[in-house]
Amino acid sequence: MVDTNVGRLLARAVAGRRLRASEALALAERLLPVRAAREWNLAAMDFGSLVCRARPSCATCPLAAGACAWRAGGASEDPARGSAAVSAPQRAFEGSDRQGRGRLLRAACAGPIHRRELARLAGWPGDARRAAAVARRLVAEGLLVEDAAGLLRLPGAEEQRRRHPL
Repeated sequence: MVDTNVGRLLARAVAGRRLRASEALALAERLLPVRAAREWNLAAMDFGSLVCRARPSCATCPLAAGACAWRAGGASEDPARGSAAVSAPQRAFEGSDRQGRGRLLRAACAGPIHRRELARLAGWPGDARRAAAVARRLVAEGLLVEDAAGLLRLPGAEEQRRRHPL
């Protein structure tokens, strides 16, 4: 399995360059020992998450003394950036729409939400337009429903059956 951690390790330590998805998979398959595939994969994931991290600490890496293709090649640009299977850094959560969505859903767990409360509950008391837009997306995705009184609430079993029939 080539996850973010393994993809980073392959691009940096083994290839020393950015890898396309097909290259990363082929390289991982070539390195995979026949009788210890599970152990190798777990070790590669652990090494990528604990040592060859998104912000590498090459000074303490056991591969830095010549076994890392990236460092041995002398390239300054990190080959893991933009490489296959390596995820891009996520934007900050604090103040994001994701945070506001979570706050609105948490509030809906406690009971129906009146539209005039959206901005305060989302954590943006001065931005009612943004809070309303986030609430509209939650309704469009079926995570909230608007009842006959105009209150937003979590969908009940009936709404869920209508939206996702078995």
